[in-house]
Amino acid sequence: MAASQCSKTGMTPSEIVDTIMANYSRSEIPQPQPIPVQVEVTVQDIMELSVLSNSFSADIWFSSIWHDQRLAFSHLDSCRANMSFDDKFEKMLWSPNVCIVNTKSTTVHKSPKPNVLLMLMPNGTIWLNYRVKVESPCSMNLERFPIDEQVCSLVFESYSYNTATVKIEWMPIPITVLDDISLPDFDLAGIRTFKHTESYKAGEWYRLTVELRFKRRYGFYILQFGNIIRSLPPVSYIKAIDIWMFTCVAFIFASLLELAFVAYQDKKLLLKSSRSGNTLNAMLTLMKHIIPFADVREDTIPEPWVENEERRKTIDDVCLFPTAKNSSVNSDVFTSEANSLDRELAARRRMHYLKKKRRLIDFGNQVDRISFFVFPTSFLAFNIFYWGFYLQEPSSSSTTSNG
Repeated sequence: MAASQCSKTGMTPSEIVDTIMANYSRSEIPQPQPIPVQVEVTVQDIMELSVLSNSFSADIWFSSIWHDQRLAFSHLDSCRANMSFDDKFEKMLWSPNVCIVNTKSTTVHKSPKPNVLLMLMPNGTIWLNYRVKVESPCSMNLERFPIDEQVCSLVFESYSYNTATVKIEWMPIPITVLDDISLPDFDLAGIRTFKHTESYKAGEWYRLTVELRFKRRYGFYILQFGNIIRSLPPVSYIKAIDIWMFTCVAFIFASLLELAFVAYQDKKLLLKSSRSGNTLNAMLTLMKHIIPFADVREDTIPEPWVENEERRKTIDDVCLFPTAKNSSVNSDVFTSEANSLDRELAARRRMHYLKKKRRLIDFGNQVDRISFFVFPTSFLAFNIFYWGFYLQEPSSSSTTSNG
């Protein structure tokens, strides 16, 4: 019965449009009081977040909803729930002209016609929706790169009307993000919304801001440092990856320096051994022969010329002042004593030389032992501090708020 009655008494859409537009003026504001306009955004896709241009590109739907009593048609057709129109009808109506004022470029999709939807409700409420591609700025800060988070924003205002005419505000659910959004090097970490008043020379405008916070996937950047650095813009401050690479290079350089120092000491030892006519095998053989001297403290070894002073005097007496009675005997004694003294002096010299070389060898081994402990411990401490500091969550909240 109701359906039959609607079909008999209802008007066609074209008849309704002709009736409500008969005395309609596009330049006339719907009411003298500030007109409430609700704004809602749906993020369809985020294509790119560029560090070089400090911007991000996205496809979004954004809607403006307001009420114009002049367009009410419930008295003309009580059964019709709404009427939908394209962009041609939108140009015939008054609109608050809500736009994104901070974009570098905004393009309405045309596939094949302009993606504009205007829905008119029976009570005169208008829902105007655009599907656009936007390139909007991001406040890039690379101090924590690649363990960084970047914030990109979209700012909505009524471009044509200030606070005296239009009052824009967020809908109860201001932002909707589709679940299948994926970026190769960023994750969408959070969304925040704000509302405030912006002052211009022409007056005050209501402003709605949405901030999208992106968290970088840093694993790729740690492994591909050289390629990534070439694609970053030049900045005057130190980035987190710079600290990481500088420290790693410093540890590598210190390790090579320690290796070179120990190798230099070993080479210096071998050169001295070669100049003195001793090879490594000769040194080892000599150490075996004079092992009884190995545990003798160096400061307890008397100097050969002091210890054998009396023996030298005896030999000198025999050599310089021989007598007829003992000349032949003294000659044999002198030869035997001299040979024995020379052998003992040579052995002591070699033993003293080997002790000096052993101290050099022990010093190199000691440097290696200290480095074996200090380098890994220091690098572990650096990693604990570095990752503990940079993996902390930023102070900004990741929850969605409606200001």
